[in-house]
Amino acid sequence: MPLTTDDFRRELRECLSQVEASGMTEITLRAGDLHKTLGGYSGSNHRMSACCSAMYQAMEIGDEIVKAPPKGKGANLYICYHLPRP
Repeated sequence: MPLTTDDFRRELRECLSQVEASGMTEITLRAGDLHKTLGGYSGSNHRMSACCSAMYQAMEIGDEIVKAPPKGKGANLYICYHLPRP
């Protein structure tokens, strides 16, 4: 079954919770790395668009897009998430 935006959302929330629990105040995540944690990346059936959508949707006030591909979605989308989350 292909990965969904909700799958990426859950993984992202878990990652942010772990980082926050460690005492960090921010983390910059790369879409390609997030996708690799759930598998299926770099194959022909990758779900990078869903991964990037989840990352954009998780942004809160103060979070920053550090780097984005020309079309907005791709493995090299970097977003800095500030912690703690609201």
